[in-house]
Amino acid sequence: MEESGVVWGRALRDGNVFLGRWSDPLTHRERGDLAQEAVLVAWRNKAALRVPARLGAFVRTVARRLRARAVRSSLRHPEEWLAGDETAVFQESNAGDSPHVRVGRDLVPQDWLMDRLQACLEQLGSTNRRLLIGFYEGFSCSELSDRYGLSEAAVKVRLHRGRSVLRQKLEALVRAAGCFTE
Repeated sequence: MEESGVVWGRALRDGNVFLGRWSDPLTHRERGDLAQEAVLVAWRNKAALRVPARLGAFVRTVARRLRARAVRSSLRHPEEWLAGDETAVFQESNAGDSPHVRVGRDLVPQDWLMDRLQACLEQLGSTNRRLLIGFYEGFSCSELSDRYGLSEAAVKVRLHRGRSVLRQKLEALVRAAGCFTE
């Protein structure tokens, strides 16, 4: 693998751009640090990289995992990240008010949706449920394929179908409730 600063600079830029996909204030604020840490991890483990041309993919995977850890940590200790400039965004809402999430064409209170999400996940098959949860915890498709003994293509298909079924179930619940506004 070429040891020039150009390669590592490109990897840093790729990691930074990749983290720009998420618009939450925590990721926005920590994006540069997360990208730098991802490149450092990649640099430390460059000997283990089987295909040097896949450096960008490796950095993106590490960046996604670091972001997931940062988000989980911030959820466990909100006082640490509420001290930043974005306090207005995360201030407690009025009583009974919670952030809203768009499901289909309706805006649904996040609390209401989260109460029903677990029940919808339990209606999926066990493998599909574990794959979805693993993917959103930060594991890549290739890691999930190794873990569950499936081909990478099968993992991608199962993730796609699982998300589709989950979306349909949640949209059906929202339609059945019929009390949300567009």
